[in-house]
Amino acid sequence: MGKYSKGSSGGDSSRRRRTFTHQSQYGFISGRSAVSALLKYKETIEETTDKYAATIFIDISGAFDNVWWPAVIRSLRQKGVPGYLLATLKSYLTDRTVTYRDGSVEVSKACTKGCPQGSVLGPTLWNSVLDMYLDSELLPNTETIAYADDIAIVVRARIRQELRDHIRESVERVMEWALRQKLTISGTKTKIMINKSPPRVHHRDIRVRLGDSKVGIVSEMKYLGVIVDRKLNFHTHVRAVCERARKIVLALRMKVHVTWDVPVGRSLHAIYKCGILPIVAYASEVWAHRLRVSRVRRMLLSLGGAVGRMICGGYNSVSNEAAGVLSGIPPLDLTMAETNCVKMLRRTETAAYLDMMVHRKEFESLRHLREYLHIMTLDRWQSRWDDSRGAPVTHSFFPNVPEAPRTEFTRLSTQVLSGHGPFVTHLHRIGKSDTGDCPTCGTLDDPIHRILECSTFDAERDELQVALGGIPDLERIPHIPLELLHGFAREP
Repeated sequence: MGKYSKGSSGGDSSRRRRTFTHQSQYGFISGRSAVSALLKYKETIEETTDKYAATIFIDISGAFDNVWWPAVIRSLRQKGVPGYLLATLKSYLTDRTVTYRDGSVEVSKACTKGCPQGSVLGPTLWNSVLDMYLDSELLPNTETIAYADDIAIVVRARIRQELRDHIRESVERVMEWALRQKLTISGTKTKIMINKSPPRVHHRDIRVRLGDSKVGIVSEMKYLGVIVDRKLNFHTHVRAVCERARKIVLALRMKVHVTWDVPVGRSLHAIYKCGILPIVAYASEVWAHRLRVSRVRRMLLSLGGAVGRMICGGYNSVSNEAAGVLSGIPPLDLTMAETNCVKMLRRTETAAYLDMMVHRKEFESLRHLREYLHIMTLDRWQSRWDDSRGAPVTHSFFPNVPEAPRTEFTRLSTQVLSGHGPFVTHLHRIGKSDTGDCPTCGTLDDPIHRILECSTFDAERDELQVALGGIPDLERIPHIPLELLHGFAREP
């Protein structure tokens, strides 16, 4: 089938594909991805030295469904595709019909446009059409980044008049290309974002129209699955991802408990690892540098704490730190830093793990790297846990953070291990008791007092001593049958 279709080695195929497709196209290209496009966009914005910078997010209505076949043939001919391959492609696109059947009713319609649904060739056909725009001469200080039909045009300028003119002309050029290819640019979904400008400067004078619609100016935009804000802070993206993950966990927890009748703790651990973490970690290469920002870290820790409380069955008042230790889930910001460092080291030789630089050449294998980063995560988690003052009861039972997820829980044992339950100190803390003292002993009534001292719980303490082989050791208690702790969670 010629040089464009013969089988070849992976490296040769990848190089040929990149040559065949414009370098600004990141969709359906070997070695490139949506993350590659996002990284390029972020780099373009951050490295600009001009006074002004803006992004035009172009939305093409039904791009794949409206690809005009003559435009495909013309584009491929311009690329030098041999005639016999063009003839084969014409035959492939000719006499295509769509048939709808409903009982005895059957309706057929001839197709004259659109990439064949589900075809391997479809993305290449679209890329060839978009290449006619990407191959055209760009305006000065503009750069186009495309992922399939998602197009972002970055415009840079030294003066405001230049910015306005370049934005308008860039939109006009896209419109002219779309009209020639019989495509439609959505005026309501196409947006402009001002990424860089002097402070206290309004943008009311930037007026761009697409047909009857005015192109809106936004402060944030969802691009390739990431909510991009004008300052590249990514606060909105992290908040949205955390809210989405929280809703998924809540919905699946009900399914696990009511429908599937399987242990909630073990199941939620699997859901968290295989479902929630990938959602949060998507495109972390783009936003992980913000993990050291307290606002971002708080949102991630809140999500991790909520999942930890669901897993161990703790009260909502249990702190995020204690919930993580009880369930064996490391702080989510540390997990994201670990995950992102591994992903970045697949792209580059050096990557950051929070404030520490990691070099790929120092490790024998990816497995060795993962083990090292996990140890670093555990060390930082332990350091935070040692400095924490918000969960003294849990810290007494777990002075060391768990190295693996904990999967065995009961509701009453979690109350004892967290100190959040029918204990007078807890009731006093939440305003349901006038005092925090034990009615029998006159000292603070918490799980540790009940296990070690209170005479009201002598019978439960005797059973505990038999299981432990002597005087209760608080650090050993989480490793005995949890049912032995239930009696300590009763009303005094």
